[in-house]
Amino acid sequence: MERKVVVTGMGTLNSLADNVDGYWKALLNGKSGVKKHFIEELQREYCVGLIHRENTIDGILNILWNTCEQAFIDANIVQKEQEKIFVLCGTSLGGLSVMEELFFHNGDFTEEIYASSQLNFFTEKLIEKMGGKNQRLTVSSTCSSGLNAVGMGYQFIKAGLTDKILVLGYDFVSDFILSGIRATRGLSMEAIKPFDVNRNGMVLGDGTGALILEDYDCARKRNANVYAEVAGYRSFSEAYHLMVPDLKGVMGANCLKYNNITSKNSFLMVSSNGTKHNDQSIYESIASQFDAEKPFVSGVKAQIGHTLGASGIIEGIATIKSLKEKILLPLFGVEECEFDLNYVKNPVQHEFTQGVNLSTSFGGNVASVLYKEVEQDDIRV
Repeated sequence: MERKVVVTGMGTLNSLADNVDGYWKALLNGKSGVKKHFIEELQREYCVGLIHRENTIDGILNILWNTCEQAFIDANIVQKEQEKIFVLCGTSLGGLSVMEELFFHNGDFTEEIYASSQLNFFTEKLIEKMGGKNQRLTVSSTCSSGLNAVGMGYQFIKAGLTDKILVLGYDFVSDFILSGIRATRGLSMEAIKPFDVNRNGMVLGDGTGALILEDYDCARKRNANVYAEVAGYRSFSEAYHLMVPDLKGVMGANCLKYNNITSKNSFLMVSSNGTKHNDQSIYESIASQFDAEKPFVSGVKAQIGHTLGASGIIEGIATIKSLKEKILLPLFGVEECEFDLNYVKNPVQHEFTQGVNLSTSFGGNVASVLYKEVEQDDIRV
């Protein structure tokens, strides 16, 4: 029998809040965690979505563990089970922000600095904290890292390789990435304005997000809460350009086509980062699949900043909450839309039963995850 995969726990820290409920309320109230900060090492002001953190190995590890604990508690997974759960981490930068801090502090390239530069550094630190026996994997596909980690976790459970998976996405703003994206002229010094005629680039943000994915029968057997079903996953590589997505949106269109959605039953949570090429690629992906009536589009990047490898999971939490609470989130930040899109400017009630996270990211990495509403008798009372 084909296995059904569901979400039973969630956790997040981002520039809006340090938990899922706070994050959801801030989204509904139109709050923004993006503010102007003076970055001392770069000696200039940047518009970024930061969380309060100690930029040390222990400081970052505590944030990641806090995120995981939220998801474990939410899913009612006790310590004995935590020590056995499969761990999938998605990150674009790994420990880069810590590596920079260590380098600036020591002025030399030490063994500790080298270790913290590895993409799987914090994955291994988390495993140590959980007892050191967990199977684990680190996924890095730029901004779609978290979304691909969710998709891979979905596939692992479907294939019967495991019953439960902790999926964690994280990235933290670093001087290197701020300088790098500024050099491409893709960084906004104001705010993200997705699809807007006056948009002028992206804003970066700190963020972590965690989901517990679980086999449906396993979840029911232990009377776990079921938020949503993970019902589909697609991932493609355009191999088009190092930074710019294919403006025709072919691979994004494939993601939508394979998820078999309609404008009547589904909405989209898109990764619009406020750059002209990214917005156009997303729009073409949608327009090529839907002629007359396009699905409604939501987006949260303007409220939290672009959290890179964490974005797919943080946006996934917003999608899941939107399905569960039956509230469609606005496309925050847009004032004068350049494209023919369906969106709302304020939260509204909806009757959709599916939500699709669509990510178009650097290097031509395109991915999507389909979440479905669960039937009422599938939800723990």
